[in-house]
Amino acid sequence: MIQGYDSQIDFIVPDFPLHLDIEVTSRCNLNCEFCDKQPLLKKGQLGDIEFSLFNRIIDEAGEAGLESLGLSYRGEPLLHRDIADMVYYAKSKGVKFVFFCTNAMLLTPIISEKLIDAGLDRIIISAQGTTAHTFEYSRLGAKFNVVLRNLDMLRNLISKKGASLEVWAQAVALKELNEEEFKQFWMQRCDNAVVVRYRESEKRIEGLKSSWVCPQPWSRLTVEWDGTILPCSNNDVRSYSLGNASIISIAEAWNSEAINKIRKYHMEGRSHEIKDCDGCPFRTVAIQNYMERKG
Repeated sequence: MIQGYDSQIDFIVPDFPLHLDIEVTSRCNLNCEFCDKQPLLKKGQLGDIEFSLFNRIIDEAGEAGLESLGLSYRGEPLLHRDIADMVYYAKSKGVKFVFFCTNAMLLTPIISEKLIDAGLDRIIISAQGTTAHTFEYSRLGAKFNVVLRNLDMLRNLISKKGASLEVWAQAVALKELNEEEFKQFWMQRCDNAVVVRYRESEKRIEGLKSSWVCPQPWSRLTVEWDGTILPCSNNDVRSYSLGNASIISIAEAWNSEAINKIRKYHMEGRSHEIKDCDGCPFRTVAIQNYMERKG
């Protein structure tokens, strides 16, 4: 039996991905010990997407009826000076749901109002713990009181404008985190509070065989800031680039031989034979979760 990781998947390839992750920047203003992306960045991999490239992608995505768009991948999206304009452009082109994850340190009143007016649908605050100590000790550069102040300001603006922007809090399930306490604390300040499992990107468990099938090749693509198109949002090895969005269309990448091979191998229970998938922390955690549920 084929199993998707957390949802019902019919494993039929739609004409266009349902979701796109566009990395507006790979730069970050924090140094979090648990980050599964920044430690893998090499020299030359830091940068911001050009607005013209973003527009090219969104023009195609909007015409195709893109369901959802994430504007965060390896960096802090608020570092990009055009982030609010990008949200507005995506919504103006008909993208149905736009969101991103932020550490909220740069969430000023000016940018908050611009994001609300642009039509942002959800903002996810990366939060760790419920006190200054638990929040800051593994998030170098973060200030608990600053994030709370910015969050209160954002919620007041949302209320004042009668906006529908959802505010979520998200934490990584480190051993020091009290998940119940975390959810109780942040649910008083946000619309939702979620905890995700910790994925150690530098410690890959290779050779893990399973009939589990990752749903991402059937639902989403990721575009890095320089236009590199990847078949999922966890492709740290990056040997399966599908091309560059400045040269080819998203639709071409979506129907390429490379991603069709990935789909085929997953359906045949051979995903461990795909270099990028073998040892993928996302795949490993998903298989572990699946096995736990199966008993």
